[in-house]
Amino acid sequence: LLNYTSSVIPRYSLKRLGFALPMRLYPDTKQLEMALTEGKVRAISLAESDFYALSPDRQEQLKILWETPGFSPFAFATHPRVPFYSINKLQRAMVNLNRRGNNAELLQALEARNGFEVARNSDWIDAQDINVQELNMHLPLAEPAQE
Repeated sequence: LLNYTSSVIPRYSLKRLGFALPMRLYPDTKQLEMALTEGKVRAISLAESDFYALSPDRQEQLKILWETPGFSPFAFATHPRVPFYSINKLQRAMVNLNRRGNNAELLQALEARNGFEVARNSDWIDAQDINVQELNMHLPLAEPAQE
Protein backbone atom coordinates (compact mmCIF):
# COMPACT_ATOMS: atom_id res chain seq x y z
CA LEU A 1 0.00 0.00 0.00
CA LEU A 2 1.64 3.22 -1.10
CA ASN A 3 0.46 5.87 1.29
CA TYR A 4 2.16 8.22 3.69
CA THR A 5 1.43 6.61 7.06
CA SER A 6 1.44 2.91 6.23
CA SER A 7 4.20 2.83 3.64
CA VAL A 8 6.35 5.91 3.12
CA ILE A 9 7.00 6.82 6.76
CA PRO A 10 7.76 3.27 8.02
CA ARG A 11 10.10 2.55 5.09
CA TYR A 12 11.84 5.93 5.45
CA SER A 13 12.21 5.46 9.22
CA LEU A 14 13.65 1.96 8.83
CA LYS A 15 16.04 3.16 6.14
CA ARG A 16 17.29 5.96 8.41
CA LEU A 17 17.87 3.38 11.14
CA GLY A 18 19.94 1.27 8.73
CA PHE A 19 17.44 -1.55 8.18
CA ALA A 20 17.00 -2.91 4.69
CA LEU A 21 14.01 -5.22 4.90
CA PRO A 22 12.48 -6.97 1.91
CA MET A 23 9.20 -5.21 1.19
CA ARG A 24 6.42 -5.52 -1.32
CA LEU A 25 3.60 -3.10 -2.11
CA TYR A 26 0.00 -4.30 -2.02
CA PRO A 27 -2.82 -2.50 -3.86
CA ASP A 28 -5.06 -2.16 -0.81
CA THR A 29 -5.34 -2.90 2.90
CA LYS A 30 -7.62 -5.90 2.36
CA GLN A 31 -5.06 -7.71 0.17
CA LEU A 32 -2.31 -6.78 2.60
CA GLU A 33 -4.25 -8.30 5.47
CA MET A 34 -5.05 -11.43 3.43
CA ALA A 35 -1.35 -11.89 2.67
CA LEU A 36 -0.63 -11.85 6.41
CA THR A 37 -3.54 -14.14 7.27
CA GLU A 38 -2.55 -16.64 4.58
CA GLY A 39 1.07 -16.65 5.70
CA LYS A 40 2.43 -15.10 2.48
CA VAL A 41 4.13 -12.39 4.55
CA ARG A 42 5.32 -12.36 8.15
CA ALA A 43 4.64 -8.73 8.95
CA ILE A 44 2.72 -5.81 7.52
CA SER A 45 2.80 -2.08 7.92
CA LEU A 46 -0.56 -0.50 8.72
CA ALA A 47 -1.60 3.04 9.45
CA GLU A 48 -2.92 3.44 12.98
CA SER A 49 -6.37 4.25 11.58
CA ASP A 50 -6.35 1.00 9.55
CA PHE A 51 -5.37 -1.00 12.63
CA TYR A 52 -8.19 0.50 14.71
CA ALA A 53 -10.65 -0.07 11.87
CA LEU A 54 -10.10 -3.82 12.31
CA SER A 55 -12.50 -5.74 14.52
CA PRO A 56 -11.34 -6.04 18.15
CA ASP A 57 -10.80 -9.80 17.79
CA ARG A 58 -8.65 -9.19 14.69
CA GLN A 59 -6.64 -6.54 16.56
CA GLU A 60 -5.97 -9.07 19.32
CA GLN A 61 -4.57 -11.53 16.77
CA LEU A 62 -1.95 -9.02 15.64
CA LYS A 63 1.05 -7.96 17.67
CA ILE A 64 2.45 -4.46 17.19
CA LEU A 65 6.21 -4.90 16.83
CA TRP A 66 7.24 -1.31 16.20
CA GLU A 67 5.74 2.13 15.80
CA THR A 68 7.34 4.78 13.65
CA PRO A 69 8.66 7.79 15.51
CA GLY A 70 6.57 10.95 15.33
CA PHE A 71 6.36 12.53 11.91
CA SER A 72 4.35 15.39 10.62
CA PRO A 73 0.71 14.43 10.34
CA PHE A 74 -1.35 14.89 7.21
CA ALA A 75 -1.84 18.45 6.10
CA PHE A 76 -4.80 20.30 4.70
CA ALA A 77 -3.47 22.64 2.05
CA THR A 78 -5.22 25.42 0.18
CA HIS A 79 -4.73 27.03 -3.17
CA PRO A 80 -2.93 30.41 -3.03
CA ARG A 81 -6.10 32.15 -4.27
CA VAL A 82 -8.16 31.09 -1.24
CA PRO A 83 -8.65 34.22 0.87
CA PHE A 84 -6.86 34.38 4.22
CA TYR A 85 -10.18 34.99 6.00
CA SER A 86 -11.62 31.73 4.63
CA ILE A 87 -8.52 29.76 5.60
CA ASN A 88 -8.56 31.23 9.09
CA LYS A 89 -12.27 30.47 9.53
CA LEU A 90 -11.78 26.83 8.46
CA GLN A 91 -8.74 26.43 10.74
CA ARG A 92 -10.70 27.74 13.73
CA ALA A 93 -13.64 25.43 12.98
CA MET A 94 -11.38 22.37 12.72
CA VAL A 95 -9.43 23.18 15.89
CA ASN A 96 -12.68 23.86 17.76
CA LEU A 97 -13.80 20.30 17.01
CA ASN A 98 -11.20 19.25 19.61
CA ARG A 99 -12.73 21.47 22.26
CA ARG A 100 -16.36 20.48 22.05
CA GLY A 101 -17.05 17.39 24.11
CA ASN A 102 -19.52 15.72 21.77
CA ASN A 103 -17.27 15.63 18.70
CA ALA A 104 -15.22 12.53 19.56
CA GLU A 105 -17.39 10.39 17.30
CA LEU A 106 -17.05 12.87 14.43
CA LEU A 107 -13.27 13.07 14.86
CA GLN A 108 -13.07 9.27 14.84
CA ALA A 109 -15.17 9.12 11.65
CA LEU A 110 -12.72 11.59 10.09
CA GLU A 111 -9.86 9.34 11.32
CA ALA A 112 -8.56 12.30 13.30
CA ARG A 113 -8.90 10.95 16.84
CA ASN A 114 -6.21 13.35 18.04
CA GLY A 115 -8.06 16.29 16.56
CA PHE A 116 -6.68 19.15 14.52
CA GLU A 117 -4.13 21.87 15.11
CA VAL A 118 -3.04 24.89 13.13
CA ALA A 119 0.25 24.33 11.34
CA ARG A 120 2.78 26.22 9.23
CA ASN A 121 4.75 25.12 6.17
CA SER A 122 7.86 24.84 8.35
CA ASP A 123 6.15 22.02 10.29
CA TRP A 124 6.70 19.71 7.29
CA ILE A 125 10.50 19.94 7.05
CA ASP A 126 10.86 16.24 7.98
CA ALA A 127 8.52 15.21 5.17
CA GLN A 128 10.43 17.36 2.68
CA ASP A 129 13.55 15.26 3.31
CA ILE A 130 11.88 12.09 2.03
CA ASN A 131 12.89 11.16 -1.50
CA VAL A 132 9.90 9.02 -2.46
CA GLN A 133 11.35 8.15 -5.89
CA GLU A 134 14.48 6.71 -4.28
CA LEU A 135 12.45 5.01 -1.57
CA ASN A 136 10.24 3.27 -4.14
CA MET A 137 13.07 2.20 -6.41
CA HIS A 138 13.25 -1.61 -6.68
CA LEU A 139 10.04 -2.13 -4.70
CA PRO A 140 8.07 -5.01 -6.22
CA LEU A 141 4.30 -4.95 -6.46
CA ALA A 142 2.40 -7.90 -5.04
CA GLU A 143 0.57 -10.17 -7.41
CA PRO A 144 -3.13 -9.23 -7.60
CA ALA A 145 -5.38 -11.39 -5.43
CA GLN A 146 -7.25 -14.12 -7.26
CA GLU A 147 -11.01 -13.75 -6.79
